[in-house]
Amino acid sequence: MKKSIKFNTTFLLVLMSFAVLAGIQSCAGGFNQTDSFTLILDDNFMQSIKSQASQRNAESDESVVTIAVTLSGEYSDSQSKTGTLSSLKNESFNFTQIPVRATFDLRVAIYRGEAIDELNLIYEGTQSGLTVAKGTQAVTVAMQKFLNTPIVLYEKNDNNFYNYSLSGSETFGGTDHLSFCFDNDENLYTLKLNSENSSYTVCKDGAELASLTYSFGIAPTLMVDMATNTMYTWFMEKELVLVEWPNLLTEGSAETYNEIKVVPTGDIPTYCTIYNKTLYVAATYSDSTYSDSEFMYSRIYQLDISSGANQYSLAQAMSTDLGTSDMKVSSYSEITDMLYQDGSVYLLVRDYYNKISGYAVSPDDNSYCYYSRGAIIRYDVNNKTIKTIGWTSSCLDNTNTNLYASSSGSGIYYTEQYSNEIKDDRTKWVKISSDNANMNGDIGKTIAACFPKFYVPKGLNNKNSFYGPEKFIALKPKKLIVSDDGVAFYTDSNGAYNVKNVNRIVEIDLEKFAISSDSETSVSFNEDLKDDIVSSAFTSISNLNLSSSIYTSSNVYDSTSTDSVNVSIPLGE
Repeated sequence: MKKSIKFNTTFLLVLMSFAVLAGIQSCAGGFNQTDSFTLILDDNFMQSIKSQASQRNAESDESVVTIAVTLSGEYSDSQSKTGTLSSLKNESFNFTQIPVRATFDLRVAIYRGEAIDELNLIYEGTQSGLTVAKGTQAVTVAMQKFLNTPIVLYEKNDNNFYNYSLSGSETFGGTDHLSFCFDNDENLYTLKLNSENSSYTVCKDGAELASLTYSFGIAPTLMVDMATNTMYTWFMEKELVLVEWPNLLTEGSAETYNEIKVVPTGDIPTYCTIYNKTLYVAATYSDSTYSDSEFMYSRIYQLDISSGANQYSLAQAMSTDLGTSDMKVSSYSEITDMLYQDGSVYLLVRDYYNKISGYAVSPDDNSYCYYSRGAIIRYDVNNKTIKTIGWTSSCLDNTNTNLYASSSGSGIYYTEQYSNEIKDDRTKWVKISSDNANMNGDIGKTIAACFPKFYVPKGLNNKNSFYGPEKFIALKPKKLIVSDDGVAFYTDSNGAYNVKNVNRIVEIDLEKFAISSDSETSVSFNEDLKDDIVSSAFTSISNLNLSSSIYTSSNVYDSTSTDSVNVSIPLGE
């Protein structure tokens, strides 16, 4: 969140003065004049730090912070001071021996604690192209506040309701609709369903805050405008409906609300976020230039709602295409989360669906696929540019993969019926071509079999790709933390191909816009996808004595019969 701070005012004052040194240095070949630069932390500055501090980590007069000032460019130097806010008041940073007419950049950073640690950064301000001049000179710096929220974890309980927990906290319940958000004071907000009257209560860090007085026909999603620190809920009916709660965060009251409707223009809104009264809406549309209806594209709309009207149209908004030539998502994909941070809107795209349960018409039939992938998209608000990371665009390579069917003479064994007889006898397994497979079934009919296409990242823990990004679960200085929920295919210790549920916590470095780290978690997030894939499509046969493992699919069908035949799919790395 950026705040433009003008110095020599009563808001977040930093007085920067330039004074010429009294002496003139002598050096070989002539005289060089040097100046000094002094930065003073006055009372207004320190009071503003306290007033803008997070309530969760409130800075009081006795809170310890480290303030670092760095000059870089034609002159480079840095200084830092550690102390309480009260003890650092009116402290100064004095830089000497700066060559006259030298140009440099200024950075002021404030950290929680006694060390310079970017993970504990709470404020940062920069100014470029400064030059020392005689006298006193006022300089304006934009100080940016950074949030450092705890990580929120979630998973479904036996009633299909979501349970939430913060780092080191007890678990608290929610609804069957996955929705949570943070405010500008790093508090977590969730929804709780009141079963008696189907109304909703907003909870703050697990404790009930206020019952929403609006009558929702559809489960709402929570979001906070970080610029104004105002709570909103939204849901989709025939239009996108926003409900503003102006007093919820400040007074804990939900008696007053403002309903705002956004009318679509043919595109279908799927998700939204808000910052400083500008609404960013992701909407889906079919691209008529692309013949396969299985693929969908999206736009992002930027709509100013500061006028206070109760209805707007997407036709009033600027839009930018989100789709790129290398990111053609399936029609089962969804945008699972959006937020604004540091001048950009970030969107999570999750493409998870098991279509192997469908009919396999031919080896090239795109309906016979398994998807477990995703991406994070960055939309630069000022430049209107799009950048994407983490996407898997192609399916796993099956070129050298063998497909087998259990066989006896001219017939096909149904492995549910004959598995005990054939599982240890490889001679009864017939290799089928990976590009075409017509087999005579033991009922005398031809059955078309093909390889499923697996659109998943390669390997068990792919550091550059997502398996199914779902939610932004924490906000950190210049980083975002994402829950990644999907399925991985991998080669196990026996050289057998296996499938594993993936539940990861992934860190995104926003300066590099790259996945910077990931770690597994025991929390299952949305669902246990491994159980889903095994029950609906695959059964492991562990002791076939083959070089790679066998998975049987009971969902390859005769075009003229509902009888099924099992084929095995050993997929090697």
